[in-house]
Amino acid sequence: MNRIPKALDTTDAYELFEKLRAAVENHPEYRDEVTRRWSVFEIQAIEESCLLEKAAITLIEKRQTTEVREMLTVFVQKKYDEAMATCEKILEFLNNLPVLDKVAKTIS
Repeated sequence: MNRIPKALDTTDAYELFEKLRAAVENHPEYRDEVTRRWSVFEIQAIEESCLLEKAAITLIEKRQTTEVREMLTVFVQKKYDEAMATCEKILEFLNNLPVLDKVAKTIS
């Protein structure tokens, strides 16, 4: 790769996904749906990477390593952007839900 996405060079992605993990702890009724969404994302990423691998091998055989590096860089950036955007959307949804502890305190 030529460039590493910024958040892969920082703790940004880790911190965002930790917030998502905590939000799912507050809303366990959404755990299966969140897990399903990430499973679909993972499967799609694997499928896309298999296609990318085939294209990369073709370019390597032609000794076009610069193009391969750029292709890998673009792919990683794209998947990173998709993962972060998906995480942020799910987190926003979960954060807008009332947490039972908060609801219970306002009732008593």
